[in-house]
Amino acid sequence: MSNLSAVAAAAFLLVLGCGGAPRQNDVPMDAEARRALAVAATNALRETFNQDGCGSIYSEASDSFRSQQPREPWMNECQRLRGKLGEWECFGVKLAAGCGSSDEFMCVSGSATFESGVYHVVVAYRLETGRARLESFFLKNGEKWTFPPSQQYYRPHYDPPLRDPS
Repeated sequence: MSNLSAVAAAAFLLVLGCGGAPRQNDVPMDAEARRALAVAATNALRETFNQDGCGSIYSEASDSFRSQQPREPWMNECQRLRGKLGEWECFGVKLAAGCGSSDEFMCVSGSATFESGVYHVVVAYRLETGRARLESFFLKNGEKWTFPPSQQYYRPHYDPPLRDPS
């Protein structure tokens, strides 16, 4: 198991709350721990998406995510994506880094393989009390961002998605 896999596995346990995860205010997280937490959260997001967990994704998202878009439009779009894309088979991380104006935001960017094809995904998280909560989700097919489909309910309040460094 590579060092990154070991760190991601440990971070995944923190996301689940195993082992009495420290509160964020008690133990400051270094950059590598924040990255590992965000990558583990993305893997958990993939698993929840595949288990028809649109409601769980919404319920566990950050307060600002839920205040920016109502539940029903999110549920409809999530179900539409599941039908269009099929199972989210794997995710290859290209970049995991801080985004926004403080250390509380982490973005993960990479290649997501779905049954229907390969997409570029950017996920932003708000780190709260030792866990990563979904802040935004972007999906790109080729040169076109396909999710979110409109800006009607989605109004980001931090920096735009990361650009692929390649």
